[in-house]
Amino acid sequence: MRRKLIIAVTSTIVCVVLILIVIDGIHNVEKRGREYSVNATLRHISMSIELYRESKGYYPQSLEGLLLDDSQDEKGKQSTSNFIYGMRHNAWHNSYEYRPSTNGFTITVTGPDIAPAGWFGKQRKVEKHYEIGEALKQ
Repeated sequence: MRRKLIIAVTSTIVCVVLILIVIDGIHNVEKRGREYSVNATLRHISMSIELYRESKGYYPQSLEGLLLDDSQDEKGKQSTSNFIYGMRHNAWHNSYEYRPSTNGFTITVTGPDIAPAGWFGKQRKVEKHYEIGEALKQ
């Protein structure tokens, strides 16, 4: 009887440890996916902003101002519109804020942290400042 109890307890502990390892692995994959998504979005939008500046001579006042770029054809404007919509309605619930400045621009990404910290309202924030022309050198 005692031997069966030891086997049952050991098996339960092993199962719990394996479940925790799997959950941690899933958490890490989700975190890397979120980071990849944010970085790819930052690259794309920063390049679009710089191309706008090269075309107009100044930065747009808002991200939606990218749609006013006359150098884009209708397909380009539609692509930019779709990208901005996707950026605003993403799977990670990230919010993107853009601020032009005299020496470049800043993009700030905020969103809820991944569970369990996100359950308690914890936020994550990524802020990237680009100097004039820096985004096109990436």
